[in-house]
Amino acid sequence: MQYERSPDAALLNFMERLPTTIREVVLARCCKAFGRLQLTQNQDLFATFRAIVTASDPEARAYACAMMSAVVELALHDEFAETHAGLAAQLESAPGGHPGSYDLQTPLAQKHWQVAREEFFALRKEVLDAASLHAMLAQPSEGRRPAGLER
Repeated sequence: MQYERSPDAALLNFMERLPTTIREVVLARCCKAFGRLQLTQNQDLFATFRAIVTASDPEARAYACAMMSAVVELALHDEFAETHAGLAAQLESAPGGHPGSYDLQTPLAQKHWQVAREEFFALRKEVLDAASLHAMLAQPSEGRRPAGLER
């Protein structure tokens, strides 16, 4: 899979491409970790995720991306339905939620979870590694990338 070489763009691309069988649960887990999950409203979880990861201040953006990478890793670490059952039930009962649409026990959802986890862990070794995240701190401006990251 080809990703943008900046950590924040790679993280957004990864989340945007997650299969619908698991996407909303993972996004909700990420939004919840940052205190930004609003189940009483019809929330666009990806827009909230994007707002967290793309902070306007470059230093805040680098730290938000690093923290979100850790949250995604934790969310994907365990694919078992019990871990995410409560959150899935909350999503289903939220305004705009669809009852029965977040069944993580299906073989397809389990497969999607496994593939997503493997793909994400590969990203953690490349574009979401500590060196790449640290390079975001060293960027003098948003339009310029440090040498070596323009692969």
